[in-house]
Amino acid sequence: MTGDPNPYAPPKAEAGTASTEYDPGGTELASRWLRLGGHLIDVLFLVGIAFGLTFLVAALSPDMVLSLDDDLFGGDSRFYLLIGLVFAIYLGTNIPLWHYRGQSLGKLLLGMKIIRADGARAPLWRILFLRTFPILILGEIPLIGRLISIVDAVLIFRDSRQCLHDDFADTIVIRLDDHWRANP
Repeated sequence: MTGDPNPYAPPKAEAGTASTEYDPGGTELASRWLRLGGHLIDVLFLVGIAFGLTFLVAALSPDMVLSLDDDLFGGDSRFYLLIGLVFAIYLGTNIPLWHYRGQSLGKLLLGMKIIRADGARAPLWRILFLRTFPILILGEIPLIGRLISIVDAVLIFRDSRQCLHDDFADTIVIRLDDHWRANP
């Protein structure tokens, strides 16, 4: 029994041997194309909300739209209220999905899920405050914000398929197999 390895010892791995496939029970990382598709669905949803609210406001109050015609950012609080409503509807739709399922609307429709890199559930606070908001805020910094957004997207071409926002939150995006679909 002296030559047997300790069954309670942590597994050993050599440095630099990270696998591109995440495999808790056969689950694999979502492909780059699938993640792009999910992001496009999320963006189209956001744009759809914006257009829908804009048309609703135009139908109910055409004078507001006409008053914004000359100077869109002219200090009209109604414009900022409209933008706030767009984001409130977007977050109001996605927050329950992030909390209960680890998915945005696009990820739900395409069969993906956000989890921690160790396979654990990603809590809502991690998705919001480490994964989503930092990139949104950094992206708004004049001059370097767009560069940060580009770096965030380009990092998906690493073997780990993690973007910068995944690194911030220690998350990965996986494809849902039968196990994950049964246990969201």
